[in-house]
Amino acid sequence: MPTDHGLCACGSGLRGVRCCALDLATLPPRGAARPLRPVVERAEELHRQNNRAEAEKLCCEVLELAPGQPEALSLLYRIHAEAGRERAADALLRRIVTLHPNTFWATNELTLALLKKGAIAEAEIHARNAVRIAPENPQSHNLMGMIMTEANRPQVGEYHYRKVLALTQQRDPILLANLAWNLKNQGRMSESRDLYEEATAAGEWRNFAHERVEEFASTLKDKELDIFNSRLLTDEPATLQEIGERFGISRERVRQIETRLKNRLRDFIRGKAADIEDASN
Repeated sequence: MPTDHGLCACGSGLRGVRCCALDLATLPPRGAARPLRPVVERAEELHRQNNRAEAEKLCCEVLELAPGQPEALSLLYRIHAEAGRERAADALLRRIVTLHPNTFWATNELTLALLKKGAIAEAEIHARNAVRIAPENPQSHNLMGMIMTEANRPQVGEYHYRKVLALTQQRDPILLANLAWNLKNQGRMSESRDLYEEATAAGEWRNFAHERVEEFASTLKDKELDIFNSRLLTDEPATLQEIGERFGISRERVRQIETRLKNRLRDFIRGKAADIEDASN
Protein backbone atom coordinates (compact mmCIF):
# COMPACT_ATOMS: atom_id res chain seq x y z
CA MET A 1 0.00 0.00 0.00
CA PRO A 2 1.38 3.45 -0.85
CA THR A 3 2.15 5.81 2.00
CA ASP A 4 0.69 9.27 2.24
CA HIS A 5 3.92 10.69 0.81
CA GLY A 6 4.72 8.01 -1.77
CA LEU A 7 4.14 8.58 -5.45
CA CYS A 8 1.61 6.29 -7.05
CA ALA A 9 3.03 3.20 -8.71
CA CYS A 10 1.06 3.93 -11.92
CA GLY A 11 3.50 6.75 -12.74
CA SER A 12 0.98 9.57 -12.86
CA GLY A 13 3.21 11.83 -10.75
CA LEU A 14 0.52 12.07 -8.07
CA ARG A 15 0.74 10.71 -4.56
CA GLY A 16 -0.88 7.32 -4.19
CA VAL A 17 -3.59 8.70 -1.90
CA ARG A 18 -4.47 11.21 -4.61
CA CYS A 19 -4.38 8.63 -7.39
CA CYS A 20 -4.98 4.86 -7.46
CA ALA A 21 -5.45 4.64 -3.66
CA LEU A 22 -7.84 7.60 -3.61
CA ASP A 23 -10.69 7.30 -1.12
CA LEU A 24 -13.67 8.65 -3.04
CA ALA A 25 -15.37 9.53 0.25
CA THR A 26 -12.69 12.19 0.87
CA LEU A 27 -13.43 14.13 -2.32
CA PRO A 28 -14.47 17.74 -1.74
CA PRO A 29 -18.00 18.77 -2.76
CA ARG A 30 -18.73 19.91 -6.29
CA GLY A 31 -17.69 23.48 -6.90
CA ALA A 32 -15.03 23.49 -4.19
CA ALA A 33 -12.28 23.37 -6.84
CA ARG A 34 -13.63 26.38 -8.76
CA PRO A 35 -10.92 28.76 -7.42
CA LEU A 36 -8.29 26.47 -8.98
CA ARG A 37 -9.66 26.96 -12.49
CA PRO A 38 -7.17 29.77 -13.37
CA VAL A 39 -4.30 27.42 -12.52
CA VAL A 40 -5.75 24.79 -14.85
CA GLU A 41 -6.13 27.39 -17.60
CA ARG A 42 -2.47 28.29 -17.16
CA ALA A 43 -1.55 24.60 -17.45
CA GLU A 44 -3.61 24.31 -20.64
CA GLU A 45 -1.81 27.34 -22.09
CA LEU A 46 1.59 25.81 -21.24
CA HIS A 47 0.53 22.59 -22.90
CA ARG A 48 -0.43 24.45 -26.08
CA GLN A 49 3.06 25.95 -25.99
CA ASN A 50 4.52 22.41 -25.77
CA ASN A 51 5.80 23.08 -22.26
CA ARG A 52 4.51 19.73 -21.03
CA ALA A 53 6.74 19.52 -17.96
CA GLU A 54 5.39 22.73 -16.41
CA ALA A 55 1.84 21.88 -17.47
CA GLU A 56 2.15 18.48 -15.79
CA LYS A 57 3.52 20.08 -12.62
CA LEU A 58 0.57 22.49 -12.39
CA CYS A 59 -1.93 19.68 -12.99
CA CYS A 60 -0.40 17.66 -10.15
CA GLU A 61 -0.57 20.68 -7.85
CA VAL A 62 -4.27 21.15 -8.64
CA LEU A 63 -5.06 17.46 -8.20
CA GLU A 64 -3.24 17.36 -4.89
CA LEU A 65 -5.80 19.85 -3.60
CA ALA A 66 -8.78 18.67 -5.66
CA PRO A 67 -8.26 15.08 -6.88
CA GLY A 68 -11.44 15.10 -8.92
CA GLN A 69 -10.92 18.36 -10.83
CA PRO A 70 -12.06 17.24 -14.34
CA GLU A 71 -10.04 19.59 -16.54
CA ALA A 72 -6.82 18.92 -14.64
CA LEU A 73 -7.42 15.16 -14.81
CA SER A 74 -8.13 15.40 -18.55
CA LEU A 75 -5.02 17.45 -19.27
CA LEU A 76 -2.78 15.21 -17.17
CA TYR A 77 -4.20 12.22 -19.03
CA ARG A 78 -3.39 13.82 -22.40
CA ILE A 79 0.16 14.64 -21.28
CA HIS A 80 0.84 11.04 -20.22
CA ALA A 81 -0.86 9.63 -23.33
CA GLU A 82 1.25 11.87 -25.61
CA ALA A 83 4.38 10.73 -23.79
CA GLY A 84 3.46 7.06 -24.24
CA ARG A 85 3.07 6.40 -20.51
CA GLU A 86 0.28 3.89 -20.97
CA ARG A 87 -0.11 2.77 -17.35
CA ALA A 88 -0.49 6.30 -16.02
CA ALA A 89 -2.77 7.32 -18.91
CA ASP A 90 -4.98 4.28 -18.34
CA ALA A 91 -5.28 4.98 -14.60
CA LEU A 92 -6.21 8.62 -15.20
CA LEU A 93 -8.69 7.80 -17.96
CA ARG A 94 -10.43 5.29 -15.71
CA ARG A 95 -10.60 7.87 -12.93
CA ILE A 96 -12.22 10.43 -15.23
CA VAL A 97 -14.86 7.87 -16.24
CA THR A 98 -15.42 6.85 -12.59
CA LEU A 99 -15.71 10.37 -11.20
CA HIS A 100 -17.41 11.94 -14.21
CA PRO A 101 -19.42 9.12 -15.84
CA ASN A 102 -21.18 11.40 -18.32
CA THR A 103 -17.92 12.48 -19.99
CA PHE A 104 -18.39 11.12 -23.50
CA TRP A 105 -14.89 11.53 -24.90
CA ALA A 106 -13.30 9.71 -21.95
CA THR A 107 -15.86 6.89 -22.04
CA ASN A 108 -15.30 6.55 -25.78
CA GLU A 109 -11.50 6.47 -25.47
CA LEU A 110 -11.60 3.93 -22.63
CA THR A 111 -13.93 1.72 -24.68
CA LEU A 112 -11.58 1.84 -27.66
CA ALA A 113 -8.54 1.10 -25.48
CA LEU A 114 -10.27 -1.93 -23.96
CA LEU A 115 -11.33 -3.16 -27.40
CA LYS A 116 -7.72 -2.98 -28.63
CA LYS A 117 -6.65 -5.05 -25.60
CA GLY A 118 -9.30 -7.65 -26.35
CA ALA A 119 -11.21 -6.94 -23.11
CA ILE A 120 -14.54 -7.27 -24.91
CA ALA A 121 -16.80 -7.77 -21.87
CA GLU A 122 -15.49 -4.67 -20.09
CA ALA A 123 -15.48 -2.68 -23.32
CA GLU A 124 -19.16 -3.50 -23.83
CA ILE A 125 -20.05 -1.99 -20.43
CA HIS A 126 -18.47 1.33 -21.33
CA ALA A 127 -19.75 1.23 -24.93
CA ARG A 128 -23.30 0.93 -23.66
CA ASN A 129 -22.67 3.90 -21.38
CA ALA A 130 -21.33 5.89 -24.35
CA VAL A 131 -24.55 5.19 -26.28
CA ARG A 132 -26.53 6.27 -23.21
CA ILE A 133 -24.57 9.53 -22.95
CA ALA A 134 -24.70 10.36 -26.66
CA PRO A 135 -27.39 8.32 -28.43
CA GLU A 136 -27.14 10.45 -31.58
CA ASN A 137 -23.34 10.41 -31.79
CA PRO A 138 -22.12 8.08 -34.57
CA GLN A 139 -18.86 7.34 -32.72
CA SER A 140 -20.68 5.62 -29.89
CA HIS A 141 -22.67 3.42 -32.27
CA ASN A 142 -19.61 2.62 -34.37
CA LEU A 143 -17.74 1.31 -31.33
CA MET A 144 -20.80 -0.64 -30.23
CA GLY A 145 -20.98 -2.22 -33.68
CA MET A 146 -17.33 -3.27 -33.50
CA ILE A 147 -17.71 -4.72 -30.01
CA MET A 148 -20.90 -6.63 -30.76
CA THR A 149 -19.36 -8.09 -33.90
CA GLU A 150 -16.27 -9.20 -31.95
CA ALA A 151 -18.53 -10.63 -29.23
CA ASN A 152 -20.22 -12.88 -31.83
CA ARG A 153 -23.47 -10.93 -31.69
CA PRO A 154 -23.38 -9.67 -35.28
CA GLN A 155 -27.10 -8.87 -35.52
CA VAL A 156 -26.76 -6.30 -32.73
CA GLY A 157 -23.55 -5.05 -34.31
CA GLU A 158 -25.28 -4.62 -37.65
CA TYR A 159 -27.97 -2.46 -36.03
CA HIS A 160 -25.34 -0.08 -34.64
CA TYR A 161 -23.35 0.07 -37.90
CA ARG A 162 -26.51 0.95 -39.80
CA LYS A 163 -27.31 3.55 -37.14
CA VAL A 164 -23.97 5.22 -37.99
CA LEU A 165 -24.90 5.27 -41.68
CA ALA A 166 -28.24 6.87 -40.84
CA LEU A 167 -26.71 9.48 -38.52
CA THR A 168 -23.82 10.51 -40.77
CA GLN A 169 -25.59 10.16 -44.13
CA GLN A 170 -22.17 9.14 -45.48
CA ARG A 171 -20.77 5.92 -46.95
CA ASP A 172 -17.42 5.86 -45.19
CA PRO A 173 -15.24 3.07 -46.68
CA ILE A 174 -13.97 1.81 -43.32
CA LEU A 175 -17.48 1.64 -41.93
CA LEU A 176 -18.69 -0.15 -45.06
CA ALA A 177 -15.86 -2.68 -44.74
CA ASN A 178 -16.71 -3.28 -41.08
CA LEU A 179 -20.37 -3.79 -41.94
CA ALA A 180 -19.37 -6.15 -44.76
CA TRP A 181 -17.34 -8.24 -42.29
CA ASN A 182 -20.31 -8.26 -39.94
CA LEU A 183 -22.64 -9.52 -42.68
CA LYS A 184 -20.11 -12.16 -43.68
CA ASN A 185 -20.18 -13.44 -40.10
CA GLN A 186 -23.94 -13.76 -40.48
CA GLY A 187 -23.53 -15.79 -43.66
CA ARG A 188 -24.98 -13.06 -45.88
CA MET A 189 -22.24 -13.41 -48.47
CA SER A 190 -23.82 -11.59 -51.40
CA GLU A 191 -24.59 -8.46 -49.36
CA SER A 192 -21.13 -8.62 -47.83
CA ARG A 193 -19.43 -8.83 -51.23
CA ASP A 194 -21.39 -5.83 -52.56
CA LEU A 195 -20.39 -3.73 -49.55
CA TYR A 196 -16.71 -4.70 -49.89
CA GLU A 197 -16.78 -3.57 -53.52
CA GLU A 198 -18.39 -0.27 -52.55
CA ALA A 199 -15.87 0.21 -49.71
CA THR A 200 -12.97 -0.40 -52.10
CA ALA A 201 -14.25 2.15 -54.60
CA ALA A 202 -14.91 4.73 -51.86
CA GLY A 203 -11.45 4.12 -50.39
CA GLU A 204 -9.82 4.72 -53.76
CA TRP A 205 -11.64 8.06 -54.05
CA ARG A 206 -10.59 9.08 -50.53
CA ASN A 207 -6.97 8.22 -51.30
CA PHE A 208 -7.21 10.24 -54.50
CA ALA A 209 -8.61 13.24 -52.59
CA HIS A 210 -5.91 12.95 -49.89
CA GLU A 211 -3.17 12.91 -52.54
CA ARG A 212 -4.67 15.92 -54.28
CA VAL A 213 -4.82 17.86 -50.99
CA GLU A 214 -1.10 17.20 -50.49
CA GLU A 215 -0.43 18.21 -54.09
CA PHE A 216 -2.41 21.43 -53.64
CA ALA A 217 -0.53 22.23 -50.40
CA SER A 218 2.77 21.94 -52.29
CA THR A 219 1.67 24.89 -54.47
CA LEU A 220 1.30 27.17 -51.44
CA LYS A 221 3.89 29.12 -49.50
CA ASP A 222 4.33 31.53 -46.62
CA LYS A 223 1.06 32.95 -45.28
CA GLU A 224 -1.27 30.81 -47.37
CA LEU A 225 0.53 27.58 -46.45
CA ASP A 226 0.45 28.45 -42.76
CA ILE A 227 -3.28 29.23 -42.85
CA PHE A 228 -3.99 26.08 -44.87
CA ASN A 229 -2.15 23.88 -42.36
CA SER A 230 -3.30 25.71 -39.24
CA ARG A 231 -6.99 25.98 -40.18
CA LEU A 232 -7.84 23.23 -42.67
CA LEU A 233 -5.51 20.30 -41.99
CA THR A 234 -5.75 19.92 -38.25
CA ASP A 235 -8.25 18.60 -35.71
CA GLU A 236 -7.49 21.58 -33.46
CA PRO A 237 -7.38 24.62 -35.75
CA ALA A 238 -5.74 27.82 -34.61
CA THR A 239 -8.07 30.74 -34.07
CA LEU A 240 -8.36 33.57 -36.57
CA GLN A 241 -6.99 35.85 -33.86
CA GLU A 242 -3.88 33.71 -33.31
CA ILE A 243 -3.05 33.58 -37.01
CA GLY A 244 -3.78 37.27 -37.45
CA GLU A 245 -1.35 38.18 -34.67
CA ARG A 246 1.28 35.89 -36.20
CA PHE A 247 1.17 37.73 -39.53
CA GLY A 248 0.07 41.17 -38.37
CA ILE A 249 -3.25 41.08 -40.18
CA SER A 250 -6.89 41.28 -39.08
CA ARG A 251 -9.10 38.32 -38.21
CA GLU A 252 -11.32 39.22 -41.16
CA ARG A 253 -8.35 39.11 -43.53
CA VAL A 254 -7.43 35.63 -42.27
CA ARG A 255 -11.03 34.50 -42.82
CA GLN A 256 -10.98 35.84 -46.38
CA ILE A 257 -7.75 33.97 -47.18
CA GLU A 258 -9.16 30.78 -45.66
CA THR A 259 -12.34 31.04 -47.76
CA ARG A 260 -10.32 31.62 -50.91
CA LEU A 261 -8.15 28.58 -50.13
CA LYS A 262 -11.22 26.37 -49.66
CA ASN A 263 -12.59 27.46 -53.04
CA ARG A 264 -9.25 26.95 -54.78
CA LEU A 265 -8.85 23.49 -53.22
CA ARG A 266 -12.34 22.48 -54.36
CA ASP A 267 -11.64 23.63 -57.92
CA PHE A 268 -8.21 21.94 -57.88
CA ILE A 269 -9.66 18.53 -56.91
CA ARG A 270 -12.52 18.87 -59.40
CA GLY A 271 -10.06 19.73 -62.14
CA LYS A 272 -7.85 16.73 -61.39
CA ALA A 273 -10.87 14.42 -61.29
CA ALA A 274 -12.06 15.79 -64.65
CA ASP A 275 -8.60 15.17 -66.15
CA ILE A 276 -8.74 11.52 -65.09
CA GLU A 277 -12.27 11.12 -66.45
CA ASP A 278 -11.26 12.65 -69.80
CA ALA A 279 -8.23 10.39 -70.03
CA SER A 280 -10.35 7.28 -69.40
CA ASN A 281 -12.87 8.14 -72.14
